[in-house]
Amino acid sequence: MKDDITLNGKRVDTRSIEIEGINRCDYPDFVDAYVSSASFVDGTKLTSDELNQLNNENTHLASRMVYEERLFI
Repeated sequence: MKDDITLNGKRVDTRSIEIEGINRCDYPDFVDAYVSSASFVDGTKLTSDELNQLNNENTHLASRMVYEERLFI
C-alpha cells in the first residue's frame, strides 16, 4: 500500500497494519474486514480507541488492502 495514512497528525506504518474479518465469500468487497492492529512509524502501537478512529475515518482501508494485497488467497 502506497498511501500515507495519518491519525491525529502522526503517520501510520502501513506495513504494520493487520487485518481481520476477511470473509472470502464477500469478494471483492470485503465489507467485514477491519484493521485489528497497527503502529505509527515511530513504532508506537495504536490503542483500541485509535484503531476505532482509524477504521471509522478510513472506512474502505481494510477492504482495499485485502483486495490489493490479495490477503484473501
